Amino acid sequence: MKPEVIIVGGGISGLSAARLLSRRGVPFLLLESELQPGGRIQSENYDGYILDKGFQILNTAYPEWENQQINLNALSLKSFASGARIFQHGKVHTLADPFREGLVAIEAFFSKSVSIKDMFLVLKLQRQLEKLGHQQIFSSTEITTLQYLQDYGFSKTFIETFFKPFYAGIFLEPELNTPAAMFAFVFKAFAEGTAALPEKGMQQLIKLISSEINPDCILTSTRVKQVQSGSVTLEDGSVISAQHIWITSGLSKFQGVQRNAWKGNHSTSVLYFSSDIAPKWGKFIGLNASENRLVNHFCMPSAVQPSYSPEGKHLLSVTLKPGTSYREGMETEVQEELRQIKALEHPITFLKAISVTNALPNLSSMRFEPELIQLHEGVLATGDFAAYPSANAALHAGRLLVETL
Repeated sequence: MKPEVIIVGGGISGLSAARLLSRRGVPFLLLESELQPGGRIQSENYDGYILDKGFQILNTAYPEWENQQINLNALSLKSFASGARIFQHGKVHTLADPFREGLVAIEAFFSKSVSIKDMFLVLKLQRQLEKLGHQQIFSSTEITTLQYLQDYGFSKTFIETFFKPFYAGIFLEPELNTPAAMFAFVFKAFAEGTAALPEKGMQQLIKLISSEINPDCILTSTRVKQVQSGSVTLEDGSVISAQHIWITSGLSKFQGVQRNAWKGNHSTSVLYFSSDIAPKWGKFIGLNASENRLVNHFCMPSAVQPSYSPEGKHLLSVTLKPGTSYREGMETEVQEELRQIKALEHPITFLKAISVTNALPNLSSMRFEPELIQLHEGVLATGDFAAYPSANAALHAGRLLVETL
């Protein structure tokens, strides 16, 4: 088969493009350097536990699921609770959506764990963003998320105890310097959808997208050395020709792939533990609001999807504060910190630490529609690094490439 299109990179952008090309009957070849496609979305089975490559969730409100007719029902999704448990000074406060969590949210209101003003502003912001389209959100002024929250009137206490640890876990930077458009997009998505996990791990999303792609059109463990108009040269010296070449990997080794706004990548480290007794977090994500924290947030994936752990066991996911790299023995410090903030009462067993160096692109400015960067004639590059760091942007980028044909 002589491909009409060569796709360099088997992450979600490349797979999205490949899936849509398959539907159109366009001959293509996807080149992936790793053992399997999926990019940053990976899962592994570790002694019966499902460990995702870093803490990840699937947001059900992302518009590209519908735009690309991706059937999320096939993933048997189950959702985290809508809210968070905030641990600070030995006390736990709950912030929950009153329309979804009912009694829990009402109890939080009467406990005065969140000020009435902050709670009112959350609801006001939610209603305001519901009226805005995604393009409008990204067309707004590009101040930082922190400045946006301060200008909106949220108290310093609420920003420090909720917004910083919660969105630091999403943006992978602790000071909320991420452009406010990204915050508004994510806030709107959480208000309209849920944070969910597929049965048997996030890797199932990759399998679902790949299910419509002929496996013979994907070459794994294949590294690209050079890209030029009309051809791709592999590390083994072989050359593959095609009229269209699309680079979706976002790797800086391809000159010009990154936008001017691209400032490298954010990293993350996640530690996984097992427990014989379920912690009290339940389906809520726990936030560590302590000032000098090692742990940023934690959760129990097996409370959401029981398939994440063997029967009678529980899987705990603990994400370190952004910029903190795992080192050998750190699991002991993590357990001690969880006990100090009263988030852990029972013994847990360390399973594995997973560090992801290139977890998310660090972007100083963002746009809703991914930019198609022309490197040479017939050679285009795009991905979430060309828009905003999100699976939705990655899917969108893949769709835009196919629409150029």
